[in-house]
Amino acid sequence: MNEAANKPEHLERVAAPAKPVASQVNLPVTHLFTMDLALGRSAYLPDGPHGARLYAPVESGTVRGDRINATVMPGADWVTVRSDGFANIDVRLALQTDDECVVFMEYRGILDVGPERRPRTGVLFQAGAERYQWLNNVMAIGIGTPGRHSVSYEVYAIL
Repeated sequence: MNEAANKPEHLERVAAPAKPVASQVNLPVTHLFTMDLALGRSAYLPDGPHGARLYAPVESGTVRGDRINATVMPGADWVTVRSDGFANIDVRLALQTDDECVVFMEYRGILDVGPERRPRTGVLFQAGAERYQWLNNVMAIGIGTPGRHSVSYEVYAIL
């Protein structure tokens, strides 16, 4: 234990890099799909025990990509607004593919609740149909662009 900083030694080893990580790492990705979501009327709980909470229903949407095209079934975005100007998002969706298969999709991430409001997420899938089982082993990232009552994501598989 580092007595001066009152920080365990293992945390001292995790120091901020001298340069931004983006300039040091080339993360190989491939574009999976674009997802457009229509959001419904939200419910807001301002003083929950874990911070302000927001329930934002996903009413509908589409997924369009080279290997998967689907309609988004109704789902929800469960948001926890933090005191530091950011929010944690937790979304669970079911995708009905154009060939009548169901794929579950979940993503969690961070949202800057300031003017930019750009969500950044980690995405996982669950698929039973053989032609979509490749998604079960995909770790993806999603970068969102919010609209007035919508959000669009570009979703990329990490290679």
